[in-house]
Amino acid sequence: MFKIVGYLAAALLIALSLFAVRYSDKFSPTALIPGVEGILLAVFISLAIFTKRHKLWMHVALGVVLLFLIAGIGRLASSGFDLSAFAGQMVAIMSAINIAFLILAIRSFLHARRKPKA
Repeated sequence: MFKIVGYLAAALLIALSLFAVRYSDKFSPTALIPGVEGILLAVFISLAIFTKRHKLWMHVALGVVLLFLIAGIGRLASSGFDLSAFAGQMVAIMSAINIAFLILAIRSFLHARRKPKA
């Protein structure tokens, strides 16, 4: 389940970045931040699938998402949680995707830990 949720979150973040670049009034390189996060997340999920050190890469993926979440919430807090601007809305959506991914990933980790080994 972690892998499916990870790829879905990565796709949503990349789509959010493309949407922000396309529909913003003027181009800003910071609109690419969700896309960078999505690409990093997809790479780390792929490493978790295709290498023997899958636990390491899953935790690295969670760490990346957590860092971007902290940065996003910090950005929102510095603006006084003003969601009237386009950039504030994009940061709020990115943070919501990160929160959802973290919750589902932690649930997946707990479920895998409780599952008895054969």
